[in-house]
Order: sequence, then structure tokens, then C-alpha cells
Amino acid sequence: MKINIFIFLILGYCSSVLSQKIVKAEYFIDGDKGIGKNTPISIAPADYKEDLLLSFNVNLNNISSGMHTLYLRVQDENKHWSIVSPQLFQVVSTLGVINIVKAEYFIDSDPGIGLGKNISINSPTAEQSITFDLDLNSLKTGLHTFYARVKDSNNIWSFVSNQNFYLTDDAGIAKVKSFEYYFKGTNGNSPSYIFSSFAPASVVELNNADLLANVSELEYDKQYTLYIRALNDNGKYSPYSTLLFTFKKLNTGIDNLQSAGLSVYPNPVADYLYLNDNRPDRTSSLAYSLYDMQGKKVSEGQFEQNRIDLNGLALGNYILIIKDGETIYKGEVLLKK
Repeated sequence: MKINIFIFLILGYCSSVLSQKIVKAEYFIDGDKGIGKNTPISIAPADYKEDLLLSFNVNLNNISSGMHTLYLRVQDENKHWSIVSPQLFQVVSTLGVINIVKAEYFIDSDPGIGLGKNISINSPTAEQSITFDLDLNSLKTGLHTFYARVKDSNNIWSFVSNQNFYLTDDAGIAKVKSFEYYFKGTNGNSPSYIFSSFAPASVVELNNADLLANVSELEYDKQYTLYIRALNDNGKYSPYSTLLFTFKKLNTGIDNLQSAGLSVYPNPVADYLYLNDNRPDRTSSLAYSLYDMQGKKVSEGQFEQNRIDLNGLALGNYILIIKDGETIYKGEVLLKK
């Protein structure tokens, strides 16, 4: 039995003169029937744009088990087709339970399937959480890439997963001295910002580093990806870490209590700040951080009984950040006795 798979693809098309809107797309598996003759991918006229995020089902009913290649091409408003974009995938039978029976890893270069360093598996199961030691004796100081793959009970190997890491010498562990970050949205990238208001250390947790990101270039209710990397005192950058989020504005003030969504009150506040959460999908507890107008974190925690205690803080304006999963809300609060 075969199943359909759900695939997300980001498409971009550029002509030699200027960017054109994508108006048509098609895909094929393994063999090309000819330009415009393959399986079409529906695009609504309202979605015509230069960069397009598509989700669609791929029919695998007549595809045999094993490795295959999905190809995609798009057409712009001038009826010019792009070159094909390939994506390797694997089809496996859905009959019976498939367990992981073998695992291996390698660093930097692939010795070949089945020839990596063995990762011991005590009991074959469909999911594995494994702790093991890496052999780093032959590696030089610097940036490396760790790769791992597993084999199932049908004798089929998975794709490799990878993770970059930095190996230091015996002279000591390099310390993180600053962070560089920027935001990527539908309109491009924001400027890059540097954060260095912390004591250099080998491990820096941003939750404890009083970081309030510069979001002056961001628009409310838009989706962005945060790119952030660390710089150590040897002048080496880490790989970028990313976080996808929606930038939200928090309604503040007692006048907003009857509106749907989030609001806090009273504002100005003297001691306790209360949260009004009318969202149908609200969670039991929301995390908050409070910053002064210089960007220093002065308080953080959870809303307990829908309130937070502001006693002991200096009078003045504060920035309130509330996080619910991957969604971030921002508002201003005035502390006034």
C-alpha cells in the first residue's frame, strides 16, 4: 500500500531582466513527460507572486518502494519556465511495524552506507533516543560537521541528519563574546545587530543574558525568521541558529478588556498587572519578560493566577514581552504609584 505525502516547497523564479510572478507549477517523479505536460500544482490567482510557499499532495500510488526523485518547475507570467528543482525522497511500505535496528555516524566525510562508526542500539523500536560518545581523536581544531543515519527492519537506510560543531584545542575553551542577529521576512532581511552586553563565557544562555532584540524594522502580524550566531574570542563564528515566529502587538489598557485576544490592566499600574486572555485556544500559563527602556531585563516568569507582581521595580515605562509557544506579543506598561 502506498500513501500520499504532504510537501512544503518555497519557490523562487528570476528572469535575466527582472523578477516575474509565478503563475503555474508542475511536478513529476523520476521521468519528465515534457514541459507543461506533467502533474499540475494548483496556484490561485491571489497567490501569484515572485516567491511562493506551496503545499500540495504528491500521488505515490504507482511508485515502487525505494529511492526516487521529485522534480518541480514553475512558469512565470511571461510564460517562461524555470529549470527543474530536484528533491530526493524514499518510499517505504506501510505494512507492519518498522523498527530502527542499526545506526551509524561519521564526521565531515561519508565513508559509504554501512561503513560509518557504529552506534549501539539495545532494543529495536520505531523511535530511538540514544546517548553515545563521539571519537574526536583524529580531528583538528576548528569547525566540523557530525552526520548520522539509521537502518530499519526492512534493511532501508534513512537520509543523513547533520549538526555543525566547533572543536577547540587543549589551551582552553573559547568564550562567547558577542551575538550577531538579523530578521528575515517576506520583504527581505533586516539590518544586522550586535549584542555584547554580557560577561564573556564558554556557555551563554540568551534567556539569562538580558537580550531584548531590536525589532524596530518589523511589522506587526507578520511572520519572520530570526537568524542568530555567536562570535568567540578566537574570532570564530558559530553556524546560524534560526527561530520562526509571528510578531504580535499586545493590546494594553483597561479599555481593551472587552475585545478578543490578550490585554493587560490596569495601565498605568501601581503593583499588580493582570492579564485578560479571551482567546479560545488560550494556554494555562504564559511566560513573560519585562525590560526597562534601556533594554535591560528586570523581571521574568509566568503569569500566576493571571497576574504578575511589579512591586519593588522603579517607577517608569517598561516593555512587556509575552510568549505563547512560537508567538511573541509586545506592549508597553507604565509603573506609577
